[in-house]
Amino acid sequence: MNNAMQLLEAMEQIQDAYILDAHSDIAKSASGKEHPKGRFEQAAKHSCRKIIALVLAACLVLGLSLTAYATGVIQSLLAKFAHGFYLETPTDELRESDPDYAQWLDEQWETRTALDEIAGKAQQVHETKKPEGLDDVSITLLESYYDGVKFSMACQFDEPLRPVTLDVDKDDPLFAGLQELQDGYWAQAADWPNYVSREEDQQLIRQKLEKDGCVGFTTYDFFVSDHVLVNGEDPGFSHTDPNDNDGIFYVDPFYTSVFGSELPESCQNLPELEVTFTVRCCLTHYWLEGDVLKWANGERVDYPVSFTLENINH
Repeated sequence: MNNAMQLLEAMEQIQDAYILDAHSDIAKSASGKEHPKGRFEQAAKHSCRKIIALVLAACLVLGLSLTAYATGVIQSLLAKFAHGFYLETPTDELRESDPDYAQWLDEQWETRTALDEIAGKAQQVHETKKPEGLDDVSITLLESYYDGVKFSMACQFDEPLRPVTLDVDKDDPLFAGLQELQDGYWAQAADWPNYVSREEDQQLIRQKLEKDGCVGFTTYDFFVSDHVLVNGEDPGFSHTDPNDNDGIFYVDPFYTSVFGSELPESCQNLPELEVTFTVRCCLTHYWLEGDVLKWANGERVDYPVSFTLENINH
């Protein structure tokens, strides 16, 4: 059910007497017979306020955004992204001093305009999917657009903080080649808290370090792989960094044919498009002893998450 139908159904739950009262005021304002000369505009404004109150009351019934319907526009994340660019109107002086920068600014204005058009037609979605085998990880599709030629998406990545495991042995084959510092990855021992996010894990590592004088541990980091697949193909499309905005990320419009590469021909003008993100889990094994922290890259496991975008022109 779309928002317009939801709004109408919600308004049906409001008492008829209040609706008739507002309608009566409008009729009186239109005829002009019930109000002295010069009071027509005031009465009309009063009636409009009642109608607005009805709409807001319906929004309350639905739990919808009051701000969105009061302004007549549902807030678009893609529009917010478009207006997030810092833009400065190029002057003749700027063009002469730095022509490349002026051209870049022009492109930003064009991109912003194109994204505004996309945002006006984008579908508001709230679809959450968890990768198979990862119950504490999810991606939520918040807004999407596909017109047969280009697409854009606004999503949110729910990243878990997995606890470390204290199971690494310094003689583990993982550390072969790391015994000599120049052959591996290392840092000053005092820097080790920078590699462990959870305070609880830091406390466990400190306790183990005080007891044994050394400790080995493994961390688990999750992120969304930069490549975005469309119908199983990898055309090189990318997305913004979820860490920059509370997990919200956007399929980068520069790579989704707004002004970048077009969709593969096999993905154009279809009734729907399947877009796949890859959640990647990266294990890193650490050994902390004396003045040195060593680490080795461990297993990398990929978990696909797919969403279906409907063609707005179908």
